[in-house]
Formats: sequence, C-alpha cells, structure tokens
Amino acid sequence: MQNNTDTAHTSDPHLYGITLLNIPQANSFGQIPYYMFPSGQTKTGSSATTFDSVKYREVESWQESDYLDYEDFENAIETDEEVSFALCQWLMRQSHGNIGDGFTDEEWEDWYFYALEHCPRFAAEQPRRR
Repeated sequence: MQNNTDTAHTSDPHLYGITLLNIPQANSFGQIPYYMFPSGQTKTGSSATTFDSVKYREVESWQESDYLDYEDFENAIETDEEVSFALCQWLMRQSHGNIGDGFTDEEWEDWYFYALEHCPRFAAEQPRRR
C-alpha cells in the first residue's frame, strides 16, 4: 500500500489531492474505493456515458441531473415502463411553455398524463380530474 503522507508532501501543490485520490489503493475486505474527481478509472452502470450524450437541448436553468432525469423519463416512455415517483416530482418542478424552458406545453402535458398512468403513487396524490 502506498504511503499517502509522501504524496501529500509533494513539492507541486497542484498534485496534492488529485494524485492522492486518483491512485488506486489496495482495499481491505468490504472497503469500497471512492474517487472524488472523475479519473476515467471507474465505469458506472448508467445508460448515459457522458453528459453530452444526453443533452438534447440547451436549457439554461437545467443542471446535469436534469438532463439525466429527462433521459430516464424519455426512456421509460419509449419502452412503456413505469416511472418512478421521484421522476414524477421532477416533472412537476419543470417550467414549460416559455422560450428556453425544457418542455413545450404539449410535451409537458403528454408526460404528465403518462406519469399518471404509469406511477400509481403519483396518480393517487394528484387532485381528482373532472
């Protein structure tokens, strides 16, 4: 196992932390390695490999997680699967119908009715429709 104090006392301050976090270390049984900064050493199980791969449109107020939620919801619609309650709540927080919004009014309404049909908990918490 590498002596981390030697790495921390390196003469180049830009290497401090990044060198320490990106060097794979031997783990004891049950210990999971955690890398603070992406180093290309680990792969995730997500269907999205990079932020740019899911970025369909530029929405000023969206963060990376919003693009990933958009993709998850869109994939559920395409495969006719259930939508998680968390994604339904995300949809309810999205503005729509204005220039620069992530959704048009029609698209948001379609997704809303899909969520009602594919998430029982979400449907139960919505006001009754006439």
